[in-house]
Amino acid sequence: YDLYIITARKDKQSLIHQLSEIGIMDYVTDICVVNPMKNPAMDKMEYILRKKIDIFVGDTEVDYEAAKNAMIDFYAVTHGFRSADFWSKYNVKYFVDAKI
Repeated sequence: YDLYIITARKDKQSLIHQLSEIGIMDYVTDICVVNPMKNPAMDKMEYILRKKIDIFVGDTEVDYEAAKNAMIDFYAVTHGFRSADFWSKYNVKYFVDAKI
């Protein structure tokens, strides 16, 4: 399987440092950093389509919108920014309740 990191943030180098610190850089196929201030859902969706990604695991409604618009399955993370109750209003059917 391929692991793509798709995130909205300003500092890609900081992300690479974080991923290296937790020891997963060897498992990452590619990293896409989109500008959080310039339509991140659309940018994430375009990346998903370009790379032919089939599943998106995310923790924000921007992630959900990107997956929905790309017409792929979305797994909502319920530990962190959003809860299962929050995701229920979006009719999200898949949940990942993991603590990292």
